[in-house]
Amino acid sequence: MDAKLTVGGTNVELRGTDGIVDWGGMELRVPVIHTYRQFGDAVVLVLSLGSEPASEPDIWVPADRNLVSIADPADHRWTVAPPAGGGVDPERGFLHDRILGLEDRLVTRATTGECFEVDPETGEITDTWGPDEFVVGGERHTVEQTVQFAHSHAGVTMIVAYDDTPMREYDEATVYGVDADGTRLWQVQLEHEGWYNWVDDGYLYCKISDRQPVYRIDPRTGDCEIE
Repeated sequence: MDAKLTVGGTNVELRGTDGIVDWGGMELRVPVIHTYRQFGDAVVLVLSLGSEPASEPDIWVPADRNLVSIADPADHRWTVAPPAGGGVDPERGFLHDRILGLEDRLVTRATTGECFEVDPETGEITDTWGPDEFVVGGERHTVEQTVQFAHSHAGVTMIVAYDDTPMREYDEATVYGVDADGTRLWQVQLEHEGWYNWVDDGYLYCKISDRQPVYRIDPRTGDCEIE
């Protein structure tokens, strides 16, 4: 993943395939960058250990600890704590796969299907839950499918769940809306998985491909329109 962002007034460029973090002209070499999320004056990186970077990295991590926080090339703040009894998907070769789109929480979804909540200041794992669960406001919600993504907007956490079954391109998906106190507000059924999902203009958008419809969901009410 390549990206350009501003962190604490400094221009930062991520060159994912090369494994380079260019922080205001100073470079830090890391394993291939799978994805990232900015938290204040730091950037949290998910590192892909199944691919080799173009150069020898300055930071190397075990397969089950492929999440790091960097504030500048001289400030590698933390490497995530090891999971309690966790494992690694042998086909992927690393544990943490994506950072969920929550406004003020650092939660990763793992290649094993689990979710890990991580303290963004220390890298400690503060909670773990299974593939069909999600925790909001201290309340643990069980869903019928596998949690794939989550976003938060306007105090509502939106959980996108579907079973990513091989050879079935268009499984149905369910989106759940949960208030900050853990109250489930609504749920919406989608005819397609919604692999691509993002928040824009105060709405959650989901689609599986450019050939399929785009669902627009109001986080406050759960009202869903097809565009």
